[in-house]
Amino acid sequence: MKTFWFMLVLMVCHQVSAGSLNWSAYSITSYAPYVESSCFNNNSYLSTCNNTNWAYVNSTATATGTMTSLNHSWNGGNIMPDGSTSVGSQQRMLVITGYWQHPGTSGQTSTVYFAGRNDDGLIVNINNTAVISDWAQQGPTYWNSSGSFTGVGGQWYPIVINYYEWGGHAVLDLHYSLTNLGTSTTTGWLDMNSDHFSTTDPTITITSAQQTTVNTAKSATGNGVNMNVDGDNNTLNIEQHGENNFIIG
Repeated sequence: MKTFWFMLVLMVCHQVSAGSLNWSAYSITSYAPYVESSCFNNNSYLSTCNNTNWAYVNSTATATGTMTSLNHSWNGGNIMPDGSTSVGSQQRMLVITGYWQHPGTSGQTSTVYFAGRNDDGLIVNINNTAVISDWAQQGPTYWNSSGSFTGVGGQWYPIVINYYEWGGHAVLDLHYSLTNLGTSTTTGWLDMNSDHFSTTDPTITITSAQQTTVNTAKSATGNGVNMNVDGDNNTLNIEQHGENNFIIG
C-alpha cells in the first residue's frame, strides 16, 4: 500500500513589545479642553459623542515619553507620568496611547470593568469604544468614573486615554476587575500596570528553536505541507487520508 505523508508545521508564538504606554503632555487654556471639536460645547463634554476623532486644543506637545502605570496620585505637586519627568502641576492635559491586553481567560470573551479616581477629567477608549467619559471639573473620589469593555482574553486592543488637570490636586488612578464589583467599594480592584501594556502593535514571531523545527521538517523527504499561521486563537481543522501520516504542530 502506498503511504502518503502529510506534514504540518504550525508556529504561533506571541512576542510583544510589552511593558509601557506612550504619553504626550499639553498645556491647556480652559478647563475641560475639547478632545473632539464636534463634542465640545460650553466647557462640557457631550455624552452623545463616540470619542473616535481626536483633536487637541494645543497641537504641540510640551513633553513626551512612556509610562508603566495608570495609577498616580500627584496631589498638589507636579504631574510626572513616568515618575521622573515633570510636565507641570496645573492646566495640563495628557494623551496616553498604545495597546492593552485583555486580562481575561485566553480565547474566551468576557467583560472587564473599570473604575477611576480622577481629578480632573478622564476619558478612556479601547478599540475605538468609549469606556469612560468623565470630562469634568472635580475632586478625586472613589470612584468618580466607571465603565466596561467586552473583548477576548489575551487579545491586544488599541487604547487611548485623555486626562486633564486644571488646578488643585492632580490624580489619574485607573483600576480594573474581571467581576462587576460596583463603585461602592475599593476592595478587589486591581492596578493598571505594565503587565498588559505595549507601546506598539504586538507582532508574531517564532523562536530560534521553533525555526530549527521548521527547517528540519522542511528537509524531510516525501510529500509535505508547511503552514505558518499568524495571530491568536486560530482554529485549524485537518482531515487525514491514508496511513502513517506525520503531523508536526
